[in-house]
Amino acid sequence: MIMQNVSEEINDAFQKKNGMTIDSALSHVTTWISDKNYTSASAGLTELKNFIPHIAEVKDLEKELRIARAQEVQVSVEGSQEEEEEVISNLSEVSRSEKIYAALGYFGWACLLPLLMKKESEFCQFHGKQAFFLALVYALIYPGALMLSAIGLHGIGMFAIVQLAVSLFGCIRAYKGDLWDMPFFGELARKFPL
Repeated sequence: MIMQNVSEEINDAFQKKNGMTIDSALSHVTTWISDKNYTSASAGLTELKNFIPHIAEVKDLEKELRIARAQEVQVSVEGSQEEEEEVISNLSEVSRSEKIYAALGYFGWACLLPLLMKKESEFCQFHGKQAFFLALVYALIYPGALMLSAIGLHGIGMFAIVQLAVSLFGCIRAYKGDLWDMPFFGELARKFPL
């Protein structure tokens, strides 16, 4: 193996710290990569690089690990049609103004902005419809939250916090250019034309 390229002192220090020789560690890393145990392989390579950073075998194993991980990601994306469609939709070009209109739409009745101002944009129409259904739910829940507040419970305060959190999350996702389905509301936005 590589023992001829590594001094005995380095190998002894490695063995004292890790309980195995450098050759044995290289063998373990190779096995972990072939077994798809990438976390262990990465940790093993990190430890090897601490002792023998410039040895070609370590660099080769790093390259092999990167390739194996990349192939794993490729297989998982190809394996699911939904994931593949999500990747494609997230990569599609959305203009900055579309992102801004879609993001603003998540604040109450401002959902009409993307619906009315960007009729030609599928991205804005989707987020506008999703935000519209969200605003409808807010409008239906608001009177109940007011009644809870009237009897001393913190209904309106809790409602406001939840409303703000959900709206901000939708706003951020829209501004990033994600064509993201909010649970329940995304399905409504896709099914019902406005």
